[in-house]
Amino acid sequence: MNEDDLRASLAERVVAALPMAVVVLDAAGRVRWASDGVEGFLGVAAADLVGRDAALLEREELAALWEPDEWIALSPGGKPTLFHRFERVGEEGERILFLQPVPELVELQREVISLKEQIASLNLTDAETGLFSQRALNLILEPQVARSRRYDNPLSVIVMAVELAEGVEEGFRRVAQQLKEQLRWADLVGRDRWGRFVLILPETTRDAAAALAGKISRRLRESGLVSECRAGLAEWRKQDSASGLLQRAAESLLAEAAASGEAVSGT
Repeated sequence: MNEDDLRASLAERVVAALPMAVVVLDAAGRVRWASDGVEGFLGVAAADLVGRDAALLEREELAALWEPDEWIALSPGGKPTLFHRFERVGEEGERILFLQPVPELVELQREVISLKEQIASLNLTDAETGLFSQRALNLILEPQVARSRRYDNPLSVIVMAVELAEGVEEGFRRVAQQLKEQLRWADLVGRDRWGRFVLILPETTRDAAAALAGKISRRLRESGLVSECRAGLAEWRKQDSASGLLQRAAESLLAEAAASGEAVSGT
């Protein structure tokens, strides 16, 4: 084996070890080479692609590989997965396509950043606290519910009503700051039309949400900002819409208040 063959063999082994798929198209658009990762990510053997015209591949799903989109959704093994797609052009005019699966948390982070940018452009914030407004919460929760429906991942919502301690200035803004400090980067918090705080918690079960609600309530009381704090919560179910999930969390809060003989605004 000459030096060039050794280099080519080493390069193929290195590529095979990477957590991605690589496909090389010649200048005529035929598949010249494909890494072994293609089968794991796309469900088609690399050998079945080599020599074929990319534009004539039968599986419609694979057509997305040749489009210029940076982010594409494929369903290897029947499970929808987001991939980061990028390409380079070789010395002989060949296209080298790289396809890397995006971990769910990275996808979630990308969606959260996009949502925050959209909300900022619309200025949908609560004037008193600087948190997301009711309208913003509705916009935020829709894609979160769609994501849970697509991946069957947990999603919980907490609706929290607080009563400020006597004499506390700018109390709701300070409560809002405390809430943000106790949440993860993926979590979102806003204030609804009744002045209640709403926490949207991706990748969170009902039990975990209940534990978080208890911790937040204790810390708010200990801070001296509030004299009373009650929370209702709900975990997404397959039949839930975004508004239905919010409604169930609000009803949980009202039930909690009714059991204690207190009145809480909102339905």
